[in-house]
Amino acid sequence: MSEVHHVFYQKNWVFLQIPSSTPSAIIPYQIQSTSTTLKKEEITAFLKKETQASFLHPHEFKHWMVGEQYLTLPNSIYDPALKTSYFERVFGPFGKEHTLETYSNKEYSFQQLYTQPLWWNDYTSQQFNQQNGSPFVEFLLSNRSSTNATCLILAVFNNDFLVCISENNRLIFCDIFPYETSDDILYFLITLQAKLLFSMDEAALELYSFCPKMIEEKLLTNLGKIQHFAHLNVTYHTQAYL
Repeated sequence: MSEVHHVFYQKNWVFLQIPSSTPSAIIPYQIQSTSTTLKKEEITAFLKKETQASFLHPHEFKHWMVGEQYLTLPNSIYDPALKTSYFERVFGPFGKEHTLETYSNKEYSFQQLYTQPLWWNDYTSQQFNQQNGSPFVEFLLSNRSSTNATCLILAVFNNDFLVCISENNRLIFCDIFPYETSDDILYFLITLQAKLLFSMDEAALELYSFCPKMIEEKLLTNLGKIQHFAHLNVTYHTQAYL
């Protein structure tokens, strides 16, 4: 049976996960084109080159969209008929080049609204035989390996980072933010812990690095200097690239 290649899409970046390594190696590609047609051609050429394939077989790929502008709501208050209203109260109208998507998670009892590029669903369905992509948060939660009471899931991209925090198998936070330096991520985590007061006793960090190695190294070095975070049990799911 062929190995499945996981492909992650985040703004103008595409990341291909190499399935044979642990933690998984990541090959990054920055999309240069602005037109929808050329974007699709660029991505297809990148995937063919890196997988050494002349044809992209749908069953050999799984696509994950990171998306933008997250709004997470508990199931108890969510009304599907009001999803656009919920979103626009917080972020305002979303552009014509984006779609508003919903991710539902029964295990953690929440609904998440987020936007993604309109061209992306067209690309995955046309290029991969009607196979739609899935939300990146689903990938993060379904691959959680920690059994610790408090679990911080952190995905670091080139200019953004995504944080999910669960406590006693209950999701208490999930959002995405921009950053300029790794210190911005560090300060955010410190502030978030002080605000939410989640327990750091035997807490675990599950790290996904879709960024250069030097960003990951500086973040973890400085995180280790902070009392609350010094003894985190870190699991590396992906390798930062050079």
